[in-house]
Amino acid sequence: MDNYFGTAASSENSLPALPPKDRQAIAACCSSHVLPFSLVEDPYFQWAYSFSVKKREIIGARVTELAAEWHQKIREKIKSKIVTLALDGWTDSISGKHHICILLWTGEDLFYWENKVMAIKTADSIFGYVKSVCYDIVESGARVVAAVADNARNKQAALCMLNCDINSILPVPCCAHIFALIVWDTFKKTNVGILSMTLLDTFVQSGLIERYSATRWTSRYEVMQKAVAKGLGTPEERAAMQQVIQVLSEVANGIDAIQQDVETVETVVSAFAKVKQSWMSNPALGAETRSILMDVYDKRSKMFLNSALGQVMHE
Repeated sequence: MDNYFGTAASSENSLPALPPKDRQAIAACCSSHVLPFSLVEDPYFQWAYSFSVKKREIIGARVTELAAEWHQKIREKIKSKIVTLALDGWTDSISGKHHICILLWTGEDLFYWENKVMAIKTADSIFGYVKSVCYDIVESGARVVAAVADNARNKQAALCMLNCDINSILPVPCCAHIFALIVWDTFKKTNVGILSMTLLDTFVQSGLIERYSATRWTSRYEVMQKAVAKGLGTPEERAAMQQVIQVLSEVANGIDAIQQDVETVETVVSAFAKVKQSWMSNPALGAETRSILMDVYDKRSKMFLNSALGQVMHE
């Protein structure tokens, strides 16, 4: 900052009259600080971002007010609507605290409701929180018909408890996550998958290929395609990776399809059927690999069929 403003720039009046865009850029940099509220009273920040509130305590109170106003606007939007709750969990790697994020889907609009810090992440605690959100939504004049979560045991157990308490709310597993589990099982349980994953990690560590993302479900598959396209590894190693690519191609297509907001439950059923058909008809698969993959398919597809929504579809 001293290099930019000059060491003599010690007061607000002596700061240069930069163009508005420059001031906005500096304000954005200040706001991206890990503790932005601690910078509110800094003279550089106040100069760069001119607003009436100059103390962090007031900003904290205003954030709470904004959240209440936001909830009220959502309540007005969802009144008389049919609503599905979508919840996702994540753990802050710095604080270690567990968060539950709630979204509301009306079939037309998707609303962010809130992010809740959970003291503990047991099924009971998640159930209690989601139940309170459901009652809040119902009091707004909407009707909650389903709740969707990933396939972590605590979340699915919480949704089953919610269904037992309020029978009209169907517990629904995240079907895209089920397909992601199929991807992970393929890499972990088949010999070609284990070999391909070892090769991929070696290529990444050597800087020959970009790093894949553990949380983006088709990332390993996409990076492996690039490794084969670049001709990395021996012919035998490329053949193993190519086989994994063939195995996962229909799974990746299924993930892409069912993550779209316009897709339906029929899309999920069709995606499962296409995966099974592609594995059964692939002539390159040995008997042992095919048997492992079909066990993976049966286990993961039952996660959907055993859900309340899956049972409805089955009937």
